[in-house]
Amino acid sequence: MTGLMWITSPAPEERVRDTLNALPVYGSQVFRRGGIHAQFVITLQELLRDLRQHVERWHFDGLVWRGQKPPSLISSQIASEFDSMVSSYDILFKERFWKCLEVIQTIGAELEHQGKVLEKAVWAQRRIIELVCKFKRPHPEVERQLVAQTLKPLRKLDALVARHQGSPFENHLRMLCASATAFWWMGDRRPAERVSEALNAIPVYGEKVLNKRYLASERPLHKKLVLELISSIRGLQEFVKAYHPLGLNWNRGGREYDDGDSALV
Repeated sequence: MTGLMWITSPAPEERVRDTLNALPVYGSQVFRRGGIHAQFVITLQELLRDLRQHVERWHFDGLVWRGQKPPSLISSQIASEFDSMVSSYDILFKERFWKCLEVIQTIGAELEHQGKVLEKAVWAQRRIIELVCKFKRPHPEVERQLVAQTLKPLRKLDALVARHQGSPFENHLRMLCASATAFWWMGDRRPAERVSEALNAIPVYGEKVLNKRYLASERPLHKKLVLELISSIRGLQEFVKAYHPLGLNWNRGGREYDDGDSALV
């Protein structure tokens, strides 16, 4: 419970956040015992999330005593965070996802269509991230509808895998489909865990991809696909942990959102 030491910390929100991020490291073994042990981990995690929100809202720069002027709901540090959010996502696309998509395009065949679906999902989420940076959190139903728009392309993937059962690229397709579940983080209560699950699934299918017999000249390309896919989803994991560890982190100092604003991105 080092998070409770935020009171004496020069960076209180960071102290609570570090404690929250450390919880899965120690809590995973306890959680696996199930029952009341798993409930204990979940309750502790929810407690730390609530504490972080309280500290971030009222004591971002340290304790605010009665009679003091309340802090701004968005400090210069938070403003800087929103300024860098979109650019960080763009770097993720250019330095990681684009390399992965290039490999998919080079292999071609059934993978090419799936690559296009993944690219649409990446850009759909970028549009939501722009909204998150500009606006306050909208009504929960509106937020759900916005997130649902980003997931539309992904709903085609299962059907695509089913159509190509028995194909030489079946394991490739299953690997891509499993990795694509990472993009459901926007609608998940535990976004980083969602991305981690997708990341952990890639080697399972990747091993099957690499165990297939290829010409000596083809094997490096398929190995590169597995490695670039892992790099891409790991990059997404880092992005989510940095900016959205508790779910979409809307700009509390932004403008009020209305339905017409989605056309701005």
